Amino acid sequence: MLHLHRNTAMKKHILVLVSITAFIYACTESDDTGTSTNGFVGTWKLKATMVSPGGPVPFEPIESDKQIILNSDLTFTSNGEFCSMVSTETGSTTTGTYSTMDSLLMQDNCNMNVISYPTLKLEADTLIVSYLCIEDCAEKYIRR
Repeated sequence: MLHLHRNTAMKKHILVLVSITAFIYACTESDDTGTSTNGFVGTWKLKATMVSPGGPVPFEPIESDKQIILNSDLTFTSNGEFCSMVSTETGSTTTGTYSTMDSLLMQDNCNMNVISYPTLKLEADTLIVSYLCIEDCAEKYIRR
């Protein structure tokens, strides 16, 4: 009987030790809270736009000085604006925040609701900024 009691006690100790180890390991793992920048950080230069009149169309290369700088603190600055669809104009400094969790680009001083903010998508070293349009409209940036 004593031998059986020792085995049961030993199993409980091992179970407790494994549980504590698993808990400590889980607490040290990085939780993705949507604040990870995962490759977004950097300076991006506008290289192409796409505005569909209906149906799929390719991106058209353009010459533009528009760029956006995505910072590690989830803020951005740009020499162009993102309040309206596909604007290649430069000359005004704009600022705002971005979310990698929601994939949103939120320019300060825009009269937009959350549903109409441009979205961000990374494709290798290409950043796609898509706007809410009836048909597809987007800007393609390359990392500088």
